[in-house]
Amino acid sequence: MSPIQYDDDSSSIFDKKTKLTFYAFWKSGIIERAFIKDTKETSMNNFIKSILSLFQYQLLDTEREEKDVTGVCRVKYVAKSSTKFFKIKKECSNDFDFHERLDKPLGTDRRTTRVNVITTSADGIVDSIHSSDSFIFHINAYHNTGFRVGSLFYLRQDGEIKECDVIKADDMESAIKTLDGFKEISLLPDFENKADEPKVSCFKEVH
Repeated sequence: MSPIQYDDDSSSIFDKKTKLTFYAFWKSGIIERAFIKDTKETSMNNFIKSILSLFQYQLLDTEREEKDVTGVCRVKYVAKSSTKFFKIKKECSNDFDFHERLDKPLGTDRRTTRVNVITTSADGIVDSIHSSDSFIFHINAYHNTGFRVGSLFYLRQDGEIKECDVIKADDMESAIKTLDGFKEISLLPDFENKADEPKVSCFKEVH
């Protein structure tokens, strides 16, 4: 299973955002707490959550349940080598909304692929994270009718961090109190309103 290929020439509506500051409490490969400056834009807040979600990873073969911007998912980790790891997400709670007929010919075939490829240095420091999500949908009786939607993230280390702001405090709670203007968030996605939240419903044609 391979991720979608990334085009270095691709542009994004987020390119104009030159600085995004956020904080996270990362422990044993899990983002336990996260803090952002609320941008007042749902899409931008979710974009930040997507970046934070990239840093949830394990460097060993395991299966577990995780919560991130995708939703609550079953996650499988596969170590391809000592420096390359696959993260495969399934059964995510926030998968696409759909309305489906129960009679099979007019029912649908849906395929969701969520793969992260993490590469590290020999001492375990992340070199790159390549994340791709793909959702394919078509009608059983008409395989040419349907759609495909996907997203790509590619995070790559391009040098060493020379300087970094360090919060000095006796404990984490004291450090959090210094984050003026930041709010604590869940990694689960934001929605514009309740009507936008994912839900699944089916119907059957009655004759």
